[in-house]
Amino acid sequence: PDQLFLRVAMAQTDTNPHPIPTTVVVVPTTERTAPNYDEYYRRSASDCPLHQSCSCCTCRCCALFILIVWIVIGAIGIYNSSISLELFEDAVTDPGCQTYNTNYEQISGPTIDVDCCLAEIDSVYAIAVPADCKAVESVLILSLVDNILCCVAGILGLIALVSFISYLLYIPMAVALIDVVFAIAGLAILGLGFGTLVVGQALISIGIAILVVMLFYQNRVIMKQTLYTYSSVNTQPT
Repeated sequence: PDQLFLRVAMAQTDTNPHPIPTTVVVVPTTERTAPNYDEYYRRSASDCPLHQSCSCCTCRCCALFILIVWIVIGAIGIYNSSISLELFEDAVTDPGCQTYNTNYEQISGPTIDVDCCLAEIDSVYAIAVPADCKAVESVLILSLVDNILCCVAGILGLIALVSFISYLLYIPMAVALIDVVFAIAGLAILGLGFGTLVVGQALISIGIAILVVMLFYQNRVIMKQTLYTYSSVNTQPT
């Protein structure tokens, strides 16, 4: 009887009519999908407002063109700014431009009625800028720094577009905004009365800089939406 009772008890223990419930935990995660380069080029073309009138125009091509122009103009600007800083290093402020007007009238040129900064070429005051020499030097330094930034932004921007690195596009966007700040600072230093041509150029550069920011932002959005997409995946921990 004892052996029979033992076998019955073991059978009841093995069957276990009331098993303990278990919970399976599913953890939602994301995985990066393969870059869709075809979709990237399609979006780059369709999102470009000039694509309908010119089939070769895309957001990517416009950005590449601007970056190359930045590098070329920046390099030329660095050279010109360096030469100008050297030229105006020993410049003197001429109250009322009296010295300059006295010499300039000999060739029947217009006279200048404000203070000007005189720079020498071959021991002759040949250049007169209608502003204080300190203001001229400050603007030339701003121009030099701006051109250096344009070259750096152009190179890094090309790397971003060629290598499809979206976060590097923040650099040309930031430099374009810095251009706006430098243009406003130049106008503030020289004054709005410095000349219609200079003021007009500054206002044009501000408008172009804003358009450049919008262009590079759109390029980054297209790159993020087509090359850096993620899909949800449910995984069960082991």
